[in-house]
Amino acid sequence: MDDFLYVSKWSTDFTDQFIKDFVSVQNQVLFSGSYTEAFFRKKYVDNPYGRSLVIVVYDKERPIAAQAYWRNDIEGRMAYQSADSSVISAYQHKGLFTKIIGIINDCVEKEAIVYGFPNLKSYPVFMKMGWNLISESRASLFLTSLQLHNEAKITSDYAQWWIVGNSDLYSIKRLNHYYVVRKRRNKPICRIIGETDAQTAKLFRSYNKFAILTYSSRCKLLAKFHLLPTRTISLRHKDIRIPLWKVDAM
Repeated sequence: MDDFLYVSKWSTDFTDQFIKDFVSVQNQVLFSGSYTEAFFRKKYVDNPYGRSLVIVVYDKERPIAAQAYWRNDIEGRMAYQSADSSVISAYQHKGLFTKIIGIINDCVEKEAIVYGFPNLKSYPVFMKMGWNLISESRASLFLTSLQLHNEAKITSDYAQWWIVGNSDLYSIKRLNHYYVVRKRRNKPICRIIGETDAQTAKLFRSYNKFAILTYSSRCKLLAKFHLLPTRTISLRHKDIRIPLWKVDAM
């Protein structure tokens, strides 16, 4: 049993100090100062879906770990995405992450979908805690719009809230379909983030130059260009489909 203090708050109850502590942990672990309070508020406070749940762990008064369940609904169903998992280096390998996830799981609504896109380090921990692997995707050549015909389209509201403003993202038109893509710097390769409509595509800079298009394929036979998969996991459901453009690390 550790002596750390675990403080969880819904976004409707955040204080300025709690936000500062969360941001401090992120910048010590992953972001080197680029994680701002403005970004936090956009993600968790100004969230159009509703309230998110955030936890900060303290060693006395020092914030040492943080984790969030980011409200990000799936096709009209209440859903939370596991996000911003950080434990500062001096406190890693002490079981903090496992305990944090357990606390948050007990707090969110039982009917809610809980999902995530874990990295290589956190994936085994989630699996040990009983999460389900929903899909594995790898980069593949994109040839036809039929490859995305089962994927939900990026809506205008979602794009304006979360996606617009990323300097590497463009819109591109192919065979009368519109896509939001991420351009690889200094290379004529665009990774498809998701399909959208013509009006939403106008929210992004148009990319009209020649480009090889790739996308995330769930079919391993098609995926030849990326050895490490993007995994989608879920805590309570096995039969859901999560669009890859829902990932918070856009």
